[in-house]
Amino acid sequence: SGEAIKKILKEDIHEDQKWLAEELGVAFSTLNTIVRKGNPTMGKLLWILDKLGYEVVLRPKKGTNIAGRSIIIDSVRED
Repeated sequence: SGEAIKKILKEDIHEDQKWLAEELGVAFSTLNTIVRKGNPTMGKLLWILDKLGYEVVLRPKKGTNIAGRSIIIDSVRED
């Protein structure tokens, strides 16, 4: 997911991690650690992707009505 964030920033948003850190209100070092490790929690991933204008979609690999069976995850309950 760290690579996906980098790709979105570079190819779609045309900004860098410094810009994203400012948008999120976190230190660059904090965001850089999340992206570099490449394994953020689902909550952090959704938070970052929301700021970038993206969402997570779960889609079946096979079967009929794939679009109808897809699920959009737009929030995570943190216990």
